[in-house]
Amino acid sequence: MICDVCKGRSASVHVQKISAGAITDYYLCTECAVKLGYAKRVNQFDPDGNKDVHFTEKDIGRRCPCCGCTIQDIVSMGVAGCSECYTAFRDKIQEIVRQIHGEAKYSGHVPLNSSPKMRREAQLSEARIRLQNAIEQQNFEQAAVLRDYIRDLENHVQQ
Repeated sequence: MICDVCKGRSASVHVQKISAGAITDYYLCTECAVKLGYAKRVNQFDPDGNKDVHFTEKDIGRRCPCCGCTIQDIVSMGVAGCSECYTAFRDKIQEIVRQIHGEAKYSGHVPLNSSPKMRREAQLSEARIRLQNAIEQQNFEQAAVLRDYIRDLENHVQQ
């Protein structure tokens, strides 16, 4: 399929726009998708560029037992074919998530109605990041305060 914008390169990104109930499909090449802001990280996962995600012979031959998707399909589409894909390609999906977010564990917002232990664990994770930043910036006074804060939180999490 050819890119709907430049009409020259092969399309590798599918964009679906929904406006006033009408669905419009656009097929874009990597370059046009990045220029239009649809795919800020497309180049990281371009199977042809193979910049950050490396596929072994074993990866290339593997298919999801449920939908038949390959890891290359998931990388090029940016979504899994079905829920079983997450089990079939767990190792590669975790690698990709780690490359995007720095870690494969969710570290976002903790709901207010979550358990106190869960909130402390989130605070602990955030404090560790702040400690690492303080050390990198050589702000050792702040690092010492954060170190003590982390110790207190660790004691409460264990209880």
